[in-house]
Amino acid sequence: MPWCRMSRLFSCWFGCLLAALPCGSMVAEETTGVDFFEAKIRPVLVQHCYGCHSEDARSRNDLQGNLLLDTRAGLLQGGDLGSVLDLDDPGKSTLVQALRYQDLKMPPAGKLPAQIAADFERWIRQGAADPRTVKTPAVVAAKPSDEEPLWSLQPLQRPVPPTPRDRAWPDSPLDQFIAAERERHGLTPVGDAEPQQLVRRLYFDLIGLPPTPAEAEAFVADYQKHGPAAMGPTVDRLLASPRFGERWGRHWLDLVRFAETNGGDRNVIWPHAWRYRDYVIDAFNVDKPFDQFVREQIAGDLLPVPSDPDLRDQQLIATGMLTLGPKLFMETDAERFKIDRVDEQIDVVSRGILGLTISCARCHDHKFDPISTADYYRLAGVFGSTHLLYGEAAPAGNQYGHDRDLQPIGPDGDKLHGPAQVWKQQVAEQTNVRNKARSSRYGVTRNRTAQENKLKQLTEGKTPEQQMASDAIQELQAMIATLTAEVEEWDEKIRLLDEKLKQTTENPPPLPDYAMAVRDADEPADYRIHLRGDGKQLGDQVGRGTPVSVPPAAGAIAPQQSGRLQLAAWMTDRGNPLTSRVAVNRIWGHLFGVALAPSVNNFGRMGDPPSHPALLDYLAVEFQEQGWSTKGLIRQIVTSRTYRLASTPHDANLIADPENRWLWRMRRRRLEAEPLRDALLLVGGSLQTGHPAASVLAVEFAGNRELNSTVVMTTAQQEGPQRAVYLPIARMSLPVSLKTWNFPDPSLLAGVRSDRPVADQQLYFLNSPLVIRQASLLAGRLLAEHGDPQARLDAAWRMLFARGPSMNESRLALDYLAAVQAASADSTASATEPSAPSTSPGEQAAWAGLCQALLASVEFRYLD
Repeated sequence: MPWCRMSRLFSCWFGCLLAALPCGSMVAEETTGVDFFEAKIRPVLVQHCYGCHSEDARSRNDLQGNLLLDTRAGLLQGGDLGSVLDLDDPGKSTLVQALRYQDLKMPPAGKLPAQIAADFERWIRQGAADPRTVKTPAVVAAKPSDEEPLWSLQPLQRPVPPTPRDRAWPDSPLDQFIAAERERHGLTPVGDAEPQQLVRRLYFDLIGLPPTPAEAEAFVADYQKHGPAAMGPTVDRLLASPRFGERWGRHWLDLVRFAETNGGDRNVIWPHAWRYRDYVIDAFNVDKPFDQFVREQIAGDLLPVPSDPDLRDQQLIATGMLTLGPKLFMETDAERFKIDRVDEQIDVVSRGILGLTISCARCHDHKFDPISTADYYRLAGVFGSTHLLYGEAAPAGNQYGHDRDLQPIGPDGDKLHGPAQVWKQQVAEQTNVRNKARSSRYGVTRNRTAQENKLKQLTEGKTPEQQMASDAIQELQAMIATLTAEVEEWDEKIRLLDEKLKQTTENPPPLPDYAMAVRDADEPADYRIHLRGDGKQLGDQVGRGTPVSVPPAAGAIAPQQSGRLQLAAWMTDRGNPLTSRVAVNRIWGHLFGVALAPSVNNFGRMGDPPSHPALLDYLAVEFQEQGWSTKGLIRQIVTSRTYRLASTPHDANLIADPENRWLWRMRRRRLEAEPLRDALLLVGGSLQTGHPAASVLAVEFAGNRELNSTVVMTTAQQEGPQRAVYLPIARMSLPVSLKTWNFPDPSLLAGVRSDRPVADQQLYFLNSPLVIRQASLLAGRLLAEHGDPQARLDAAWRMLFARGPSMNESRLALDYLAAVQAASADSTASATEPSAPSTSPGEQAAWAGLCQALLASVEFRYLD
């Protein structure tokens, strides 16, 4: 059949254009797995398992089942009953089944929450990543020893830029550092990228969208006329675009595990979380100084109150970062719930901003870094003395209840909050009374039995016995009449209750806006050390504060203070060696694909030391001295010659430096989920670039407490026409367009996006309704706006690749189009999308197929 032949032609063309995905880096997956182990698995093992299954237990002759769970080797080896892990079927792992009390029952003291068993099953399914192992000798040799000072804790100093032998190559001090190190390793840089590649690189890196053909042509013409000087005006325009904050704000949202639902055991909806998302986007757009950005998120509620109410609201909304972590609402141990929440906050703040794995000291002194258990509980006291405001009601099923408040915002927020709470309480009480009145526990049911019918018949007789029965029946009927009157009276009362509830509900007082935020607890308190991480075995009490090994010394904390204000000041002090180094390293990584210190969340001994330590320090000092300006630092980097390098391979360099550690070329990078999706919608003409008023979860799910098997988002709600940063981020229910392209788990801090290819990604471009629709829309645009096939090809290539097609590409494309249209000449199939009046269904289908193949091409999905 003609359409079968057309399908084969499309498949052939699609296969020719769709080059195989290159092998991506494994670093992100491994890091995510280890992060999950540290956050979810190790604390449970330490608290509930090590007592009977560790070397310490063996030393006490108390090892149970010959099973060691305190080492990776012991975990893999198993015990008397064999292996405890089943990587093929994680749910059947002995470890998971014991946690679920299926046959074995562990721990014997009591069954743990179901979410913990689910975490273990998920961990095993992901490969059971476990850092408790000895590194290979080669790797160990590359790590600093315990006696060596940790590089990241050394004071920041501005190094003098070196002078490379090739003095003509560098355009900036940044380039001097790169060139000198490259020369030291005997490497020669490749040439500069073509302007068509540079404009696409700049647009996606800075705003996450491709340039329009007009923008690309203007940049190329300017570059050909003025050379690299043409970069400056384009960079400034992109940095000033509102789209910049949407692109760079998403990087930060990865780091702070932003989501709009709780996840975990109850996927409770947080209808006000979107305000924090918008705060982050606005902060990057206005280039809020990074030190201020950090202070506001740690202690915005404690900072001096600005005269502008909007600025005060921003300070309060910023602290919502501390509330966003997933929580086990079904946890019945209130103290355990609190310390787990505190641990999650310590982890996000320490790894995300300081680059230290402080949470590893929860159960014992850090094995590699100068962080003690006392340091951990100093910070635990700070966050434990902080009250979270993240919801209006405790989720059902938790007998203890948790923080239940929200932060009123707006000019009259505090004034409106009181009456609003009274009104909500009235609605709740009236609803409760009405529901009790309607309860099936109360009522009268009249059933006429066969015996009653028989007695009624007998009342027509004349005997005394029959007359007595008649009197009883009349008495019963009178009783029923009385009850009926009472029921009618009760029904009238219920009607009045319904009317009163309706009147109260429909006449609320002016309601304030709300935000998720924090405040100091009413009674701040220090923590006692939890021995081996066990909250029931307490050691010495330690005062609230910061890690003593990290300069500078923090300010004193008064008894009535949580310590967050002092913590924020310490983190952003210019004498702190970590904060600016970590921030600069992350920014470099976003622009080059790999950071100077690749382990962006771990600046400790088990992390990767920087390839260019002097450059990292130089940029960190520059960052501080330029007012902690993120835009200023980005401009400095993207206008460098290093950033302009082509991605062309070089045989000799590939042999000497296959990982491109010394930056002799630019890395080819795959677009992340958001810019890839946004680009698809943009070229199809579907993308709405405006700022939505709130969030899908806040607007369309306002009456629901949580997402579950019956309350779900539709595809239309998940995949709206707005930019991807505004899509609803519901834990355990992510949009397909994000999940397919390695969107990080929003329950965990993510410093690096994985670029590892999976099979679903290739199938996505073949089968995704979103891709098929955008390809059809793009074809419709080309057919409507250009009459000549070659002009259509030129327009398509410029929209997608910022360049025109080569002669060979044009020939192949025109041959494909002609073959498909010939194959479909006799078909009666209709076009997927409406086309121009003069366009045949076969022509529309042919161009849609071509566009789909172009969208799936490596050149569209990657940056050179």
